[in-house]
Amino acid sequence: MNKTPLISVIVPAYNAEKTIEKCVNSILKSTYNNIEVVVVNDGSSDNTWDVCKRLNKEDNRVIILNKKNGGVSVARNEGIRICRGEQICFVDSDDYISNDMIMELYKRKEKDDSQLSICEYYYVYDEGKKEKVEMYESDSIESREKYFINMSHNLHSLFYGVLWNKMYDAKIIRKYSIQFRKNVDLGEDVIFNLDYISRANQISIIAKPFYYYNRINDFSLSKKKSTWESWILTKERFRYGIDKYKEMNLYERCKVELNNAFAIELINPTFYLANNSSNRKEATMKLECLYKEKGIKEVLYNSKINTYFFLIVKMCVFFKAYHLLYFLIMIHSKTERMLHKTYARNEKEIH
Repeated sequence: MNKTPLISVIVPAYNAEKTIEKCVNSILKSTYNNIEVVVVNDGSSDNTWDVCKRLNKEDNRVIILNKKNGGVSVARNEGIRICRGEQICFVDSDDYISNDMIMELYKRKEKDDSQLSICEYYYVYDEGKKEKVEMYESDSIESREKYFINMSHNLHSLFYGVLWNKMYDAKIIRKYSIQFRKNVDLGEDVIFNLDYISRANQISIIAKPFYYYNRINDFSLSKKKSTWESWILTKERFRYGIDKYKEMNLYERCKVELNNAFAIELINPTFYLANNSSNRKEATMKLECLYKEKGIKEVLYNSKINTYFFLIVKMCVFFKAYHLLYFLIMIHSKTERMLHKTYARNEKEIH
């Protein structure tokens, strides 16, 4: 095998004219030289494509593709289709990486003979402020089963679910035709990772941060979803995850953690339906439909979250008292609004 195989870094970009150059240049400065940066412009309406063309002229390691807007999943699939590397990384267009990230991920992957390597990361805020995100005290090698179990305890952590802190084997992706779902553009990376890791034997974890995740930029592929749209996609993601854990014969071991994480996602749609219905009767009917949906009641009952909210919801669902659930949510919402107004007024008086 070539001592320095080609590594492809796929960068989907949408309206990223302000950040794409910094992103790509951070990859090109990598201490691992045998790379290609595959930038897929997803129908940007700003000058992203012009910046991409200039970057391509300046460095032939930058491969560019211009396509109609189809969403982040389609853009990443196109990147996988045209890339030539033996290893694949993903970087978001409004983020950047340290110059040794690719080298370190590759070295650990080779040393451990693993099928996936992962590093920690920084959150980047306004004015360049950074926050280190630590998940492990030291480097680790985990089996597929151990990784799935650890993931079930941290389903709301970016560390396990995202793409951008990982290095993948291209041959596994191609052999098993692992792709991003075209109709999913929220949490699509979690589904991809579940598919991929179920094909991996072991995973290498580096307890050092090499990725800089931008939490404040408005120009990215991530489009704002309504609460209900987010719920539909979240529901699909969690159901897929539960099915995958069952396929891996790990569901019973991780049952509580999986259902706890799924149940937490019920909070937003519950409040949304109560506060965005035209009247009490409509809200009560919609809340009943939400909790009568296949599998949702089981998720609620299998969860072990003992907060007042979930205890009340469980009681109302058990007794089919959806009118009471609506009434309690409205009291809570009005109280929150009153507290917010009081806080805002006090702040104004202080200043």
